Amino acid sequence: MCGSATGTKNINVRDAPDVDLGNDTIICKGETIILYGTGNGSGIAWHPPLEVDDPYSLITSSTPNQTTMFKLAVSDNFCTGRDSILVMVQDLPTADLGQDVQIEIGGFVQLQSNATANVSWSPSNGLSCDDCPDPIASPTISTTYIITVTDSLGCQSFDTLDVVVLESVVNLPKAFSPNMDGINDVIFAEGMYVSEFNLKIYNRWGQIVFETS
Repeated sequence: MCGSATGTKNINVRDAPDVDLGNDTIICKGETIILYGTGNGSGIAWHPPLEVDDPYSLITSSTPNQTTMFKLAVSDNFCTGRDSILVMVQDLPTADLGQDVQIEIGGFVQLQSNATANVSWSPSNGLSCDDCPDPIASPTISTTYIITVTDSLGCQSFDTLDVVVLESVVNLPKAFSPNMDGINDVIFAEGMYVSEFNLKIYNRWGQIVFETS
């Protein structure tokens, strides 16, 4: 004769740790982002582990070179909670002023940035505009110009350019003796970056004895 038996067993359903990394975000290339994770548990693991400073802490940081999906797992020895966040990396805008340039006093040169985003120049002295990509530069002294290029997301790039102003230099003897003895009979003027030249020779009494342009 067969009988029947019954029994009961209690099954406890535990909630997994509530893990939250927030919304996806975007950063500029080269920037560091702080990753804030939540969740109660002693087992913490970030993935990819080599892309974060501390893969075993709820709060860590990263400086990714490319767009990366970060995942966080938090375990309380029974259950594991998970969340992920996409960190998109924005390339920096182009800022390239090329080689340094030289101009003569009173001269000018057009600066070319090849920028396609918003620009600002510093200092503005000697520039035809300080917020255009290719201003005309006519400084009176040698000047280092700095360009800041900012894209629509606020990412910035910088570059510098030296505009060297060549100062006129003339070397001229203080005296000469045109007495046809073969010594210091001729006077020569030597110079660089001279656009106009005028020579006047005075005698010892301050009278002009020779003049040329």
